[in-house]
Amino acid sequence: MHRIRIIVAASALMLALSACTTAAADDPVQTTPPAAAGASATSEPPECAEAAADLVAYEPGSSYETVWSSTTEDPADLEPEVLAHPATIIVDTYTMTIVDSIDRDEDGVAYATGPPPCPVPVDPSWPVDSALVLDAYTFEILATLPSLNTPEDEDVATTTSLMSDALATGTLLDGAAAAPYTSLVADDLGADLGLEFVAAIRVTDTVVGGAYESPSGVGFTFRANRGADITPGQPVGSPTTPLAVPGAEGRTYSGPEWGLTAEAWGADRSCVVAVLAYPVTTEIPAWPAGYGEYLSTTVLPRLLATC
Repeated sequence: MHRIRIIVAASALMLALSACTTAAADDPVQTTPPAAAGASATSEPPECAEAAADLVAYEPGSSYETVWSSTTEDPADLEPEVLAHPATIIVDTYTMTIVDSIDRDEDGVAYATGPPPCPVPVDPSWPVDSALVLDAYTFEILATLPSLNTPEDEDVATTTSLMSDALATGTLLDGAAAAPYTSLVADDLGADLGLEFVAAIRVTDTVVGGAYESPSGVGFTFRANRGADITPGQPVGSPTTPLAVPGAEGRTYSGPEWGLTAEAWGADRSCVVAVLAYPVTTEIPAWPAGYGEYLSTTVLPRLLATC
């Protein structure tokens, strides 16, 4: 069984389907670094260290808050060692992915760079089940944290458990009421994975949710929240990454694998939709290649079209 840690908000699809508020939440610790405001403190980037053929994949979705990726009110408060390494990456050695790439401008402000400046070779000597803060150019280990993706003794959210909870308080939709949600998967990767529509449920007067599942255990839930001037809230403990959605705003968080949430809303904020990646049961399958991108760039726009 493919092991992965899925962080579950309180229980039930009710909370998963209602993760929107009417007031915007601030991000006081700047867990999601902004775009660059000034010139990089790495004014003359050094040459990249030699990279082997076995490289670490870049799959952003960091939930690690460290001094290396944060901005203080006064840059003078930053330790000399932090200022000496303005460009850093975080490698999760459990998933063997680069989950964050940060640089710091000349004013001490940390910002996300997108893909790291250098290809990063896998190092067999790295500690397992860890999150390593590395210098982005030399790959020197600057800090070692526990991975957030290792298994723990906690409840695992599944499409089965979430749908069961939703049905306990919601109303099953059928016929014309369910029809808009039955074609979120077409003749594409979802069909290749065997994903099929399970059900759509009216959870509250303004929220509809549902799920797709496959025989292999791959699945996802979805939600559509309709109202007036809805403002998506800030996910607790999970930085967000902007997502390009045609004709709308979007973001992802809690990824990059199981637990990934892709969310979008139109300009008038009268409808906020989301797709959430969950396994069907606690027998968690391997994460399919391209699944996160498929949910974010194919399924999510189809769900938004139901608004």
